Amino acid sequence: MKKLWTAFLFTALITSGCSSDAVKEDDKNKVVSAGEKPYNRSCAGCHGADLTGGAGPDISKVGGKSNEKEILKIIKDGKGMMPGDLLSDKDSKAVAKWLADKK
Repeated sequence: MKKLWTAFLFTALITSGCSSDAVKEDDKNKVVSAGEKPYNRSCAGCHGADLTGGAGPDISKVGGKSNEKEILKIIKDGKGMMPGDLLSDKDSKAVAKWLADKK
């Protein structure tokens, strides 16, 4: 019986990571977009978890000033004190798309 439970838990653990990154639900049932996750991992330290800034500027309404292409260029090339290439191409595009909706 113990082996059966171990196999079940192992299978559940492996398959839980095999879903799409487009939209996921976190442990609080909050919908998490593909761009929010890499933002939280790599950008929130400077721009804040709520996008209102800290060491970096407030970007909570960046989509009202810049389009997705312009945001992607900043993510890829950096700007001011912000270094470029902090994210993979896939994550950079997802974050740019997510931020472009922030108006």
